[in-house]
Amino acid sequence: MSLFLAPIHSIMYSKIKNQDKINSELISEFGDEKLLLKVTNEVGSLPDGELADVIDTQNIHGWLQSQIDVVEKAFSLIVENLMDNGVSKETLIKWFEDSGKKFDTADSGEELFGMFSGFYLDGMPCDRAIQPLELEDTHAKWVQNIDVHGKYWNDGGELYNELRCAMIRGMAENSGFEFKYNEGTYEVTK
Repeated sequence: MSLFLAPIHSIMYSKIKNQDKINSELISEFGDEKLLLKVTNEVGSLPDGELADVIDTQNIHGWLQSQIDVVEKAFSLIVENLMDNGVSKETLIKWFEDSGKKFDTADSGEELFGMFSGFYLDGMPCDRAIQPLELEDTHAKWVQNIDVHGKYWNDGGELYNELRCAMIRGMAENSGFEFKYNEGTYEVTK
């Protein structure tokens, strides 16, 4: 357990805020104020302010984990409610793919992996949930060692992974790469 804020804590909080931004954009695009209120009441929301001003410095890792729980539970609840109210899985997949295409382009497979891993929340770094296997100019391959998302989803994370893959596919296509996913292994090739 850390006794002081380190750069990794800021990186983690940035990823937490990335997921929170996706949540907000989904509500703006497909939901309404009622859904926002439901999510806030059921799972809470991130505190306003800079990390150094809002974090519990006596329990840095515990506090970060609690914020991960907030955004992960919110994401699941938002998607579940949107689908219950007529937004199709295909519509959500297309939205995530289009969102992935809004990222900057990557010049190499290694850079594309860096963009993905720098944006997506995959638990605490010590979890080692995602591990790169090959990072080259025209190719990158990484594996999911631990599913840190499934516990938040009624289907064990299957839909989460479909949406995540759609965003990665959009990121990859935007940079001229092909994307493949096979049972926990992600691969981009130019």
